[in-house]
Amino acid sequence: MENLINFKSLDEITKAGARGYSIWLIDTKGISAIYRNGTLNYLKELGFYKKKYTTDNYLFYRKEAHVLTRYTVLEVREFVFNTIFDSEYDIQIDFGSTITVIKSELLKEVFRKNQDSIFNHNFLTGLEDISFNICRDNRKEAFIPFRNTVVKVTQDEVEVIAYDKFHNQVFYSTQIIQHDFTYSEDWKLSKFGAFIRNVTNNILERKNSMRSAIGYLLHRYNDISTSQAVLLYDESMSEKSKPEGGTGKGVFTQAIKAVVKGFVSINGKSIKPTSQFGYSGHVDPFLAILTP
Repeated sequence: MENLINFKSLDEITKAGARGYSIWLIDTKGISAIYRNGTLNYLKELGFYKKKYTTDNYLFYRKEAHVLTRYTVLEVREFVFNTIFDSEYDIQIDFGSTITVIKSELLKEVFRKNQDSIFNHNFLTGLEDISFNICRDNRKEAFIPFRNTVVKVTQDEVEVIAYDKFHNQVFYSTQIIQHDFTYSEDWKLSKFGAFIRNVTNNILERKNSMRSAIGYLLHRYNDISTSQAVLLYDESMSEKSKPEGGTGKGVFTQAIKAVVKGFVSINGKSIKPTSQFGYSGHVDPFLAILTP
């Protein structure tokens, strides 16, 4: 029989590494249902964890190496399904007096039939809590993760650090900039460096102000006692009805947005400062920068 995996006992299924077969309730008649405790154990093997979001709500994450990726309940379910059924294999179990063959299509049918009763928010709260330390900026250090490495920035230096040097620390996938980083000693010759010199007329005081603003916005450490707003305005102030463009404010904003995750833009003209719902729909715990 083609595409058939043979097992002499249920224990051999796990030992052989057959993906996901620990989630099934199997007897001599075949497969009967999804085994809840086995499913939780399998999710743990896949690297899934929970994190408390509000009093009655949890978020779900999968850890892979040093990266935590957030999953919805539906995404968890489909990840498990695709992992188990990435190959079409039937299984045969020798119970001694009886040999049982279970078809892959039947496994899929049982999975889909029971998926809503298994893969829901309440069930997934049975996962372990995240116990890893999230790598965060502190007062003196900023960590900027790229796909291939992490850049550590301090007042005195820029250091490139491999992910495996962070040991028990992890990063959220939303923190990671989807580009590879290579440090260059000639960074001042970059196009963005030329842009900063142009918009500041290469005046040292103005360049330092711009550098300070960039550093403040990129640094994710937040001291609520000293929070500040960064203001960009034209060298020559124009009338409200005649705003000037082409002076670099948009380029500056897009540059920050390319590096900082959790960046939200809103229409400043529509903001009602006195309304308690003025920022409704824009501000959440994952927000880093809000710009009108």
